[in-house]
Amino acid sequence: SYYLLYRYKIRGFGVDRVTIRRHEYMLSGILLMLFAVVPTTIRDVAAIRGEEIIAPALVSLIISSFFQFLSAFLLYVGILAPEWFTRRWREG
Repeated sequence: SYYLLYRYKIRGFGVDRVTIRRHEYMLSGILLMLFAVVPTTIRDVAAIRGEEIIAPALVSLIISSFFQFLSAFLLYVGILAPEWFTRRWREG
């Protein structure tokens, strides 16, 4: 639904470059959160089937944590981008 809002704002209104970039960062953060959930789900399914061993669980948690960190950073930039960051968007 956020993607539909993003498309609506781009088509319907004359938004500036900073607003578009903020929405792009928010969409990227949401997608990365989806990627963070997938390794954890795979690990849980393997545990239910009784096939879990230590190494795949550890690797899936490391991958999931990496995607969660990136997602949180992108959401932060999309919502609360510092002034020096938005200034670069306006100039570039």
